[in-house]
Amino acid sequence: MDNQIAERITEQVTVPMVLSRYGYSTSPRKRIPCPLHSGKDPNFCYTDQVFHCWTCGAKGNVVSLVMQLFGLSFRQALMKLNTDFCLGLSAHKPSIRERQQMMESRKVQKAYEGMTEERKRLYRGLSAYHRELFRYTIENPEDMDAKTLQQEVEAWLDENIGEVAVPWT
Repeated sequence: MDNQIAERITEQVTVPMVLSRYGYSTSPRKRIPCPLHSGKDPNFCYTDQVFHCWTCGAKGNVVSLVMQLFGLSFRQALMKLNTDFCLGLSAHKPSIRERQQMMESRKVQKAYEGMTEERKRLYRGLSAYHRELFRYTIENPEDMDAKTLQQEVEAWLDENIGEVAVPWT
C-alpha cells in the first residue's frame, strides 16, 4: 500500500516543488548548491522527477529527497509529503463519498485552472491591443480619443496584472 501512495505522490509532487516548499532556492538551469551536504557550488542537479548531487553522490526522487533532508523513514517521508502538500492521500481505500468529494475537488480545481488560463489569454490579447493602440497614438499624436483610450487600457492592465502574472522566484 505504501508503494501505491509513493507512486501517487511522485506523480503529483516534483523535486522543484519540494525544494521550494522547504526553503531551498531553485534555478532555471536546474543546478543549485546541494541542500543535503550544504554545498557551496551548484553540484546538485535535478529534473521534475529525480535529483543527483555530483559531490556527495545523493540521488533519488521526491520521497528519497525528503527522507534525506529530514532523516525520515520511507513511511514518515510519505506522511510528511502528503501533509505538507495537502494531497489528501491515505492508506485506506476511500469510501464512495470520499471518492465523490475527490472527484468534485478535481472538477473545481480544473475549472479554476481553466479560468486562470482564460484570464491570462484575455490579458495577453488586451496587451496586444494596447501595444497597437500605443503605436497608433505615436503616429497620430493629435487623436486625443485614442490617447485617452490607450491610457485607460494601460491603467486597467496595470491594476490587473497581479491576477495573471506569477511573481519571479
